[in-house]
Amino acid sequence: MSTDRLSMWLQWVFMVASNHTHMLESRNAFLVRQCPLFSIEYVSLQCFHLDCQLRVTAFVNMNMNVTNPSLVQSTFYGAQETAASLHHLSEHGQNTVLTIMAILGSNFPDLEYSPYLMHLVSFILSTTRSADHALSIAWGMTERSRKDEWYFPLSRFRYAVFLMTFLDMIRKKNARLLKKMEQLDINPTAFVRDFFDNFFLLHLNYHEALIVMDSFLLEGSKVLYRVGLAVLKEAEGEMLGSSSRDEFSQALHAYLSSHTVWHILKTGFSLYLARSMFYSAHKKNEKALRDVRDSSVDLGDVDPFYHPAIRPTSVILDTLAFDFIWAHLPPRFRIRDADRVYSATEDGYGLSRLLAKVAEVLSDRREHVERSTEMACIIVVTTMKGDVFGGFTTEPWHHYSSSKFFGTGESLLFALKPSPMIYTWHSDNPSTYMFCTTNSLGMGSSEKGYGLFLDESMQEGSTAGTDTFSSQPLASEANYEVANVELYELAP
Repeated sequence: MSTDRLSMWLQWVFMVASNHTHMLESRNAFLVRQCPLFSIEYVSLQCFHLDCQLRVTAFVNMNMNVTNPSLVQSTFYGAQETAASLHHLSEHGQNTVLTIMAILGSNFPDLEYSPYLMHLVSFILSTTRSADHALSIAWGMTERSRKDEWYFPLSRFRYAVFLMTFLDMIRKKNARLLKKMEQLDINPTAFVRDFFDNFFLLHLNYHEALIVMDSFLLEGSKVLYRVGLAVLKEAEGEMLGSSSRDEFSQALHAYLSSHTVWHILKTGFSLYLARSMFYSAHKKNEKALRDVRDSSVDLGDVDPFYHPAIRPTSVILDTLAFDFIWAHLPPRFRIRDADRVYSATEDGYGLSRLLAKVAEVLSDRREHVERSTEMACIIVVTTMKGDVFGGFTTEPWHHYSSSKFFGTGESLLFALKPSPMIYTWHSDNPSTYMFCTTNSLGMGSSEKGYGLFLDESMQEGSTAGTDTFSSQPLASEANYEVANVELYELAP
């Protein structure tokens, strides 16, 4: 790349930082036309927002420079396959990505769900000088996204809004395509998720996806909309002629295999997409989702970034059940291992036995940890009928007066069998998270009863819908006989 072109790009980035303005449509289109592939080996973002400064150090090269061979597989050079492996990273590189994800999840409690964030971290790691630089960049992108979702949504709810907004744009610009999907029984949400969840890596080869990444660093998530709409616009004719799902998919791949990413970007940047259009659509879809309280957009299962150690193995829950629970815990708890504190079948039935086990843990910790009362727990119940359910709390179980509830709004209830469900607290609901007396414990409440209730013997219990968590009964019958109870601590 010539010095003039490098200077133009850096001046443009600094202009954005100093003037606090969004990217202009015409200028971005000019960049796409004028600039060949440039790989950013190191872009250090620190608090990239209105009241912050941007420090950019860019090393530009026409080729992919592997700055840390231990992080990248040798097959990275000239690789054309999609992300069957994690961005052609070595095992050390893959572990580094997971470590960065865990650090982000631990330090940003509101980073709940962001499917393509792992791809962004992998892209950055493959082109930076060290893991520290990659973490610095990912940190800055997360800081910016917390303020206005410039790079990515941070929660399942926000990601649902993100997808709905893109579907709205397809309706405006490719309405016939959505109708064709309906005729072929193709789920539009699942279809567009293939684009965004994997940062187009299921459709573009790795080097082409890196070019999209270059534009993404400048303009943020809006580039994903541009690329997605451009692909659908250009391939529309072939896909409309499809008579089956397979032909529909083949038509898309046939188009992508015969056109360069530069052609796609040229089409994408020729589309008029004002940011005000996004904001108004986002607000509309956000209101629609909040009105129904439960998103109709199927986001599927959340893959935990960290698979916890469970010590010892649970006799109630398998790995998939634990993954389901972990995926819905507050982010900072997802990188903690689970240590079993109590098992009714091994330690004996009875509330007093459970509380004694909790007291032992707290007593032992008092000698080593200053905040000795901190104890996040998962309680799991299985009934004689085979139902499995439980709850998560951020405070330990201990005796309180009969009328006093305690706990925090991060508490939740879950059901696993007969059908998996998660119930969380909302700010407009009562704060009746958990209670524990000398003869019972429970979580959530309503006029009908408690969401989870166990008596003093820990052999009988009940469940009802609650106002606390807007939950339904957790078991197939209101009153149940207990088969086993397990209590796990998420060790700090």
